[in-house]
Amino acid sequence: MKIVIDAGVAVHTVLETALSSQAALAWESWRRHEASLYAPCLWLSEVTSAVHLALMAGAISERRALESLNTALELDVEWIAESRALCRGAFRFASRLKQYAAYDGIYLALAEDLKAEFWTADKRLAHSAQAAGLAWVHDLDEAQGA
Repeated sequence: MKIVIDAGVAVHTVLETALSSQAALAWESWRRHEASLYAPCLWLSEVTSAVHLALMAGAISERRALESLNTALELDVEWIAESRALCRGAFRFASRLKQYAAYDGIYLALAEDLKAEFWTADKRLAHSAQAAGLAWVHDLDEAQGA
């Protein structure tokens, strides 16, 4: 089983948020199924930015932010470099889902390329993708049934 995860999944895993319990359930299911986890290298920047944002918002201390970032960077995720093909795929997905930015499309293109499921913390993205026929896209709320 192959899974592509977005940065939000990692953030909700390492920080205490409203979606942390769903993220924990997802990780438990993936471990149980011996899933291989992947993310585009973009994930590294997005996770770093999200943890730093929590620090700057005063939600966590600098010590906790650094611990959270280190925990995220140690998650068992294989990072895949973006390529011309992934960028073209991201462009195609962004157009198909009528998104202004193509960042999410990188994740979708990687999942499509790997023939993997894609898990996101972004419910709007998941619902938009599912409505477009992408049954392999899931949001963290679905982890309860996984």
